[in-house]
Amino acid sequence: MRRVQRKLPAAFRAYGLRDAEIAVLYVLWVLWFCDRYLGIKGLSATASGLSVRLEPVS
Repeated sequence: MRRVQRKLPAAFRAYGLRDAEIAVLYVLWVLWFCDRYLGIKGLSATASGLSVRLEPVS
């Protein structure tokens, strides 16, 4: 990646920006899914962190 950064700086920045956009879209989707289907507000660091916040099903 260092070579790409030196030789094609605009492409390198575009790649980094797109990488960040994908991460943001994923977090927004997880927030929506947790709110809509699990009734959980906010984020946990891991999927197992989300699971311990769920109410047990009787």
